[in-house]
Amino acid sequence: MEYAQPTFTLLCHPRFEAVERETNTYFISNWPFPDVNSRDKFLKEGFSRCTCMYFPKAKDDRIHFACRLLTLLFLIDDVLENMSFEEGAAYNGRLMSIIRGDKVPDRSVPVQYISYDLWQSMRAHDQGLADGLLEPLFIFMRAQTDKRRAHSMSLGQYIEYRDKDVGQALLCALMRFCLDIKLTQYELDLVRPADVNCGIHIAIMNTSSTS
Repeated sequence: MEYAQPTFTLLCHPRFEAVERETNTYFISNWPFPDVNSRDKFLKEGFSRCTCMYFPKAKDDRIHFACRLLTLLFLIDDVLENMSFEEGAAYNGRLMSIIRGDKVPDRSVPVQYISYDLWQSMRAHDQGLADGLLEPLFIFMRAQTDKRRAHSMSLGQYIEYRDKDVGQALLCALMRFCLDIKLTQYELDLVRPADVNCGIHIAIMNTSSTS
């Protein structure tokens, strides 16, 4: 069987292999995987590979931030799967306070100090763009524990919810951080329709691939 040739050429960040090693080593050393199987599953997931494909043109000194952040969010999502909506909202609420800098982390709780240290290092690198990630990140984290997940929705409601749950605004803000792109509010408003359209496509493709 012959397949159609792809329209687009696959791009991946040139530092992918080194960044993947760094990221995996960090989380293997710091994240409390419950057993060897969980750890091995994590290594096979390829979170850093996915991130390096998201941002193939990221600055060499910034791509590791994106890999660490998205890996952390995937791991948190796994933790939330075993919690009630109320427990998950409280869990993420504590993390949001720590990320904002309102609370200091409990150094005996890995997810707290990992989150805190990551955001402190991102702010030290570029405070403006790092702080610009906060609201999109928190929208995503609130969507993770939104009770609408448990109920049927119309197509319009589902797309509206998935726009937050898939983290499109977060990915756009993270892209700006990784590429050191500084836009005015006027410019952000101009590209907003394209961002929304992209988010709808990602949500539909993501749903199709997991159904």
